[in-house]
Amino acid sequence: MNNYYITFGSEGQPFKGGWIIIEAETIEQACKIFRAMYQYKETNDTLLKFCSIYTEEGFKQTEMYKDNDNLGAGCHCKISIKKRDRMRCNSKRSKSESIDNISMLVF
Repeated sequence: MNNYYITFGSEGQPFKGGWIIIEAETIEQACKIFRAMYQYKETNDTLLKFCSIYTEEGFKQTEMYKDNDNLGAGCHCKISIKKRDRMRCNSKRSKSESIDNISMLVF
């Protein structure tokens, strides 16, 4: 898993300044997690409401990281997903079919 840092501006976004960290396998997955957490009601909006997304390596090179400050705020939270072993589902699926069980943790 990788850490992706999502930064925010001064208005029109879930937070004023600062950033969140999303632990995900890919940057695309991090964006999907962001949408699920913060824009789940806006199904027709194709734009994600944040300023930038960085890899951990890239973010650690920014002044935001070095100063622990972005418009007067730092890290708001870290969101992690945990993929568990496959589980059986009691639905219309066949008995041999199973689904992935994913938990989302917010710190």
